[in-house]
Amino acid sequence: MALRNFRERVFQTLSFEFGGLIAVTPIYAASFHTPAVGSASVIAMLSVAVIIWSPLHNAVFDWADLRLTGRLASDRPRGLRMVHAASHEVTSLILTMPLLVFVAGLEVWHALTLEIVLTAFYTIYAYIFHLGYDRLRPVAPQVAAPASSDRQPDQIAGICSKHHATFGTGNPPASHADRHQSQRCRCHDPDIQLQDFSRDSDRLHQRRNA
Repeated sequence: MALRNFRERVFQTLSFEFGGLIAVTPIYAASFHTPAVGSASVIAMLSVAVIIWSPLHNAVFDWADLRLTGRLASDRPRGLRMVHAASHEVTSLILTMPLLVFVAGLEVWHALTLEIVLTAFYTIYAYIFHLGYDRLRPVAPQVAAPASSDRQPDQIAGICSKHHATFGTGNPPASHADRHQSQRCRCHDPDIQLQDFSRDSDRLHQRRNA
């Protein structure tokens, strides 16, 4: 499967939360009339909780998308990106709401208002961030290595020589590998092997009866 590795997940999450911390701290300070340091501490606490949750959410969402559609995260359409961003913020709200009430000491109404504002902001921010991140650092698709034949060109030529000598169909070309580049050898073409074998067997049988 083509998914981001653990190191890439950590870098993606830290970049997301650092940008959000810079953007949200002034909004929180202005809304609750608190010093910048105290506001940054509350937002940092929320960011730590989201840092732990975000890689899990993104990994599960990317895995489900790849499993159901076979599509890479960087190729995700716009509508599904909105679903991804909204699901991230709704689940983050459920996770961080108790922290604002029991740790930051906010009343339930204030905490809910803050969560709604943060959810609306981060939903837009998450959509823009992940869109830009996927453009700058797209997921590298895993390309399966082409299946190689177990037989070498000289072995193929030897098998064809035996075939031609047995049924009297002439000698194979001097460079059998070159012939395979331009035309598939009839004695190894699965589509006509049965026809050739039947015809050559009849020919050999006629020679023995003559």
